[in-house]
Amino acid sequence: MPAGGVAKEVKTTTEALAALVGHLPGAVGTPEMAVDIKALFDRFDRDGSGGLNITELNSGLKALGIGLGRDQLKALRSELGGEGAAVISLEAFAASLETHARAEAAAAAEVLALVWAHPRIKDVEDIFLDQEDDGGDGSMAASELCARLQQG
Repeated sequence: MPAGGVAKEVKTTTEALAALVGHLPGAVGTPEMAVDIKALFDRFDRDGSGGLNITELNSGLKALGIGLGRDQLKALRSELGGEGAAVISLEAFAASLETHARAEAAAAAEVLALVWAHPRIKDVEDIFLDQEDDGGDGSMAASELCARLQQG
């Protein structure tokens, strides 16, 4: 169980994959991410067999604070290991997480581009570039930023 003691119930394999990817500190497509995925896999692979069975997958998810119902767990196993797979290999686990991480990164980049295209968001950029910092401490509190945006 996570530090709080209660697993967060997720409803879909996409949510579960997003939660797993959230536990990978390395950037998408980097050697560090590959190392992080292997470390996560090894953490789940309690018997050291080189493959994850459904019990290990469930235990590993719960240890990360991710709760899945029985049907969602089976669906995630298929997503991670391939349709009908009884055991998830490191290669299949890594490929699935990397694919999901790339899709999340692409979606985030698209959202960011849309946000920066918004005229009010340009005001945010101008505020930071002009270094308008009322506190004089080299940073800007959310209240300072809000005040500047409200000034128009």
